[in-house]
Amino acid sequence: MFTIYAFECKGIQHYILGNRLRYMVGGSEIVEQLTHDGCLLDQSLDALKLHGQRAPAFARRAGGAFRALFLQAHDAERFRDLWTFLVRSQFPGLSFVHALASGESLPQLDTHIDTQLRKDRNRGQLPLPAAAPYAARSPRTGLPASQRDRFGELLDAATAARALHSGGQLLDRKLQPDPQHRYHWPRAIVPEREEDKQAALFPEGQGWAAVIHADGNGLGKILHQVRAAVGGDASSYAPKLRAFSDAVNGATLAAVRRAAALLVKPQHSTQAEFFVAARPLVVGGDDLTLIVRAEDALNFTEAFLTSFETETRKAFAKLDFVDQSHMTACAGIAFIKAEQPFQMAYRLAESLCRHAKTRLLGACEQGGPACSALAFHRITTSIINDYPTILETELKRGSLTLSLQPYAVGDAHGPAQRLPLLSQLLETHNVLQQASRGSLREIARLAQSHAGNLEHHLRRWTENMQKQPETASCCQLIQESFAHLLGLPADETLHIARADGCSPLGDLLALRPLLSGECHD
Repeated sequence: MFTIYAFECKGIQHYILGNRLRYMVGGSEIVEQLTHDGCLLDQSLDALKLHGQRAPAFARRAGGAFRALFLQAHDAERFRDLWTFLVRSQFPGLSFVHALASGESLPQLDTHIDTQLRKDRNRGQLPLPAAAPYAARSPRTGLPASQRDRFGELLDAATAARALHSGGQLLDRKLQPDPQHRYHWPRAIVPEREEDKQAALFPEGQGWAAVIHADGNGLGKILHQVRAAVGGDASSYAPKLRAFSDAVNGATLAAVRRAAALLVKPQHSTQAEFFVAARPLVVGGDDLTLIVRAEDALNFTEAFLTSFETETRKAFAKLDFVDQSHMTACAGIAFIKAEQPFQMAYRLAESLCRHAKTRLLGACEQGGPACSALAFHRITTSIINDYPTILETELKRGSLTLSLQPYAVGDAHGPAQRLPLLSQLLETHNVLQQASRGSLREIARLAQSHAGNLEHHLRRWTENMQKQPETASCCQLIQESFAHLLGLPADETLHIARADGCSPLGDLLALRPLLSGECHD
């Protein structure tokens, strides 16, 4: 008889993201502490004296989630009761789902546990403590206040817990690009006080930030294959599943380290200390959520996605029970002003990531992604919708859709040959910048003002450009770069959209202030 107990944090990003970065750092630290060696999970097992043969075997232990195999149902029940009590009491506001099941067949137990977890996600959890009729409330959240911070502001219990752990560095240490040096990560978006400047992502107090959310492709399918390979073998169940989980988690951490190395800058005029211009919030499993400066977002995301493919390929080569050669990932990037709410930007980044996954799956002939891709959007409205709504309400101009999202990154293999490449988009942006700073805006004006007779107006614009010697060569470069991006043959006509009406103009306009040194305006 075996007993499996599974625990997963629910809505981690929504728990972490808020208005102040130091509270976000505290929330991230809490999630790390849940499963980190020597922290709450091990302390709970020690308190129940679950050692030796009574100790559970973990099939997964990372990213605010774990799955433990117990030999005695009584031990699993005792642990569940203590664990849920500690999580609720020490980390109020952190939602989670959990499930416990006993049986003789491990594959059936896994299926039963997955079903229970899905059901538990639909059950609401009451926020504690409950408010009394005459309770003071936190002005930031509206929840009943439990204490004041050092500046006298009322804090609810969940925010107070995040503030208490805001000095933690578990995640920062795991992501150090080089263990030989000391790295400092931002602890404020914009400085609220003079002493915050050195630790702020935007020391001058303004600028464009980027919320990045990335997620691996096809993890559930690979996990199903791994479970099928393990079968009902109890001796290899936990070790093999744990090895696979650690391989994916380790690949994500390594990819973030390689990408973060691009954002390292010396600090305090010393070669021993460095500042990393990025704030990781969630790094676990195949998930990544972090905040960077807008001008660094595309380079960081492309480096992460390509490194994730490389790292999973190296990790899976060591696991003889994994048939997949490697994993790919998709990412969504929401560009937002530093003073705007990051939780709304995260929802958009998550929506962009889903959009990239959907389009990538449709572009793949066998139904499984064979490349990585990203989608982005620059927020210019006060109401932040999901990306499908933005496509309909902000990027539609008659029969034109002013976006080619998503863009493939890495090698042009598989479905990347049927998706526009990020490198081609950036090449077109550079051509337009070098040719004439007004060219892009003029082409966009024609597309928006003359959508019904666009071909005629583009032909006239092209003819006028070719009449002048100083702009004729520029016009040819623009024609060639658009044709290359759209996957069309280059000719004497300026093509700005594919046959399905999708055009990169909106994407190019979104990038223009972010890549041309205007992102702090």
